[in-house]
Amino acid sequence: MTRRARWDGLALVGIGAVATMCALTDAPAIVNAIVGLPLLLVAPGYGAQQLLLPASKNIGWPERLVLTVVGSVAAVVALGLVLQLTPRGIDRTTVGLVLGGLAMILGALLSSRERPSRRIGVARWGGPAATYLVAAAVGLGASAFGVALSFEASTPTGADDGTTLLAGLPVADGVRLDVESAELARTAYVLRVAVDGASAVDLKLALQPGERWSRTLRLPSGPVDVRLFLASDARAPYRRLLLRRAT
Repeated sequence: MTRRARWDGLALVGIGAVATMCALTDAPAIVNAIVGLPLLLVAPGYGAQQLLLPASKNIGWPERLVLTVVGSVAAVVALGLVLQLTPRGIDRTTVGLVLGGLAMILGALLSSRERPSRRIGVARWGGPAATYLVAAAVGLGASAFGVALSFEASTPTGADDGTTLLAGLPVADGVRLDVESAELARTAYVLRVAVDGASAVDLKLALQPGERWSRTLRLPSGPVDVRLFLASDARAPYRRLLLRRAT
C-alpha cells in the first residue's frame, strides 16, 4: 500500500465515523456543517476514483477534481432515491448514517490497497491486515446502512405514545411560547417561527417527560405562524399555532 493511499483511506474512515456519531447525536450545527460538506461533496467521489483509477497518468488533478465532485453528487442523489423508498425517508440522521457508512467502506478499501502496478494502473489486494481492516470497516458501514434503513422502528419519537402541548400568547414586543412534553421518553423538537410569511427561525430543543420550555421572542407585528416538528420527522408539523401580534 502507498503511504498516501493509507492516509487518504484513514481520513475517509475518520470522516465516516464522525459523521455516523453526529447523525446519532444532537451535534451542534457548526460540527454538522464541518463534517457534512466534505462528506457530501468529496468523500464518495474521491474514494471511488482513487480506487478505480489509482495510478492513471492520463488523468490530471483538474479531471480528478471534477470526478470527485460529480461522483459525490451522483452518489448522494442515488442514495437519496433509495432512502426515499424507506419508511423513515430522507433526513439528517439517515443521510449521515448512509454516507458515513459508505465513506468508511471506501476508506478501508483504499487504505488496504497494495501498491498499484505502474504499468497498468490497477490496484492489487492482499495481506491479513488488509483483510481485517476491510472486514471491520465493511461491518461498521453495513451496520450504519442497516440502522439508517430501520431507524424508525428503533427510535422513540413520542408521537404515538404521549402528547406535547404548544401554547402561545402575544405580548407587548413579541410572543411568549411554551412547550410542555408529556411524552413517554426524551423527545427532540424543532420549533419554527415565521412572521407574515417571512423567513422562518428554527429553534432546537429537547425535553424530558414532564419538562417545560418557555421563551419570549421579540417579533415585528403581523400574523405569527408557529410550527412544532418532531426532530425525527420534520416533514409535517406535530403542533401548530397561528397568532397575531398587534401593532
